[in-house]
Amino acid sequence: MIDRRLDERPKDRSIMINQHGQVVMEKAKYTPAVVVTQQDVAISTLLCDEIVLQGFQHDDERIDLLLHSIGVGMFSEEQYNEWLEEARTIAIRNQCMVMGTSHADGSYRDSDTSIPIAYCISSNGEVVFVSHNDIRTRVVIVERAGADEITTTKQGRFLIKVEGLE
Repeated sequence: MIDRRLDERPKDRSIMINQHGQVVMEKAKYTPAVVVTQQDVAISTLLCDEIVLQGFQHDDERIDLLLHSIGVGMFSEEQYNEWLEEARTIAIRNQCMVMGTSHADGSYRDSDTSIPIAYCISSNGEVVFVSHNDIRTRVVIVERAGADEITTTKQGRFLIKVEGLE
């Protein structure tokens, strides 16, 4: 979830709420990474352009899932390619799944170009799916892999299924 506080700088924050309705993480944009563990899944976030301005730096512990809230979408094909490649690099370097999404229609003020995107990249850098200028709903189902399906201690912890790609 993204929260915008117009009276604060920076305005944007990531807020994570668990299944009991408790806030388990709150992180302001352009601040160091925060990792929370819920149901044995270590999760962190990136807000919009943090992916290219500061990247994702976290070496202290395991990270399983990085959620990237993008905002209004991409303003050029070059930006789209740069951000997707940076997400792949982060997934490989941290051996974590990275998922990102922008607003549904990509619209932003009077801009002529705003490309809505969504993506999921596996911990080995494989693009599971990418949605480019397509506002159809996608459902990403992530299940914990069984012990016999895990190839390393960090890779392959999850099985991913995407619905809505047809």
